[in-house]
Amino acid sequence: GFSEAGESSKRKPANKVSLGEAELKVDHGNKWEAVEAILAGKKAKNPEAIMRARFTAVKYKDINFLAATEEDPLLDRRKRAQNWAMTLGLQETPKPDFFASLFSGNQDNDIESLREVSGFEVVEAKSDWVEFKIR
Repeated sequence: GFSEAGESSKRKPANKVSLGEAELKVDHGNKWEAVEAILAGKKAKNPEAIMRARFTAVKYKDINFLAATEEDPLLDRRKRAQNWAMTLGLQETPKPDFFASLFSGNQDNDIESLREVSGFEVVEAKSDWVEFKIR
């Protein structure tokens, strides 16, 4: 989450989010500049800043930013982006078979709730972690 997302890459992804002060202030108030810097490829200064930027990426469906700013040793960035595309409703999600759906619980509803987010609230933030809510 604190990596140099995008700084080493010269190629601009097709769906990269490009937002200005007005759009970012709606969700982040006086912290909009930190979010703008991260979306432009700068390193996050703290956990709150990266989570604000990731919220913005979810809201505007920037799957490449989301994939670049998470760590998963089992999946490469391309596969993580594809998973985000399905999570955010940009690609069709394969339907689980009957038996798998019996044991899935309510996770599908939780994931689908990320498709239309409206707000980000910091509950508490420290130098090395942040607790937040997404509406």
